[in-house]
Amino acid sequence: MYRLVDYRPDHRAAFAALNRAWIEQHFGMEPEDEHALQHPEEHYLAPGGQIVMAESVPDGEPIGTGALIPHGDELEVSKMAVAPAWQGRGVGRAILAELIRRFEVSGARELFLETNSVLRPAIALYESMGFAHVGTRRAGSPYARADVYMVWRPGPVR
Repeated sequence: MYRLVDYRPDHRAAFAALNRAWIEQHFGMEPEDEHALQHPEEHYLAPGGQIVMAESVPDGEPIGTGALIPHGDELEVSKMAVAPAWQGRGVGRAILAELIRRFEVSGARELFLETNSVLRPAIALYESMGFAHVGTRRAGSPYARADVYMVWRPGPVR
């Protein structure tokens, strides 16, 4: 079992470790990654974003995370990660559903994300939750690895 909670400062190390694991496994750390993982409060929370953590029950171990970062009147889904032992058990779907719910009540105009085409399970999750492919790169993206750009389109979840 797991529960979703808001990020707390004691989550900083887990937030970094969960994201560093997938980034280093598939790509390599970029300057934007380093800043975001070393300073999540400054990068996400200070400008009005949010971080959701998944914790195992009953021990409270952080097992997953996802963030929203504001860009004017848009929100970006960022730094989605689930510990390997918990993958395939609905944790990522629950985190993404919570991020979508928070977007819906935020008043933001658009919800988007950037990812990479090698992350097929992540892309399948995003598609199943209503994200549509709208290009290969978002203008101004700080990530060299970003080759998939998706925008959430409200409607029934598939």
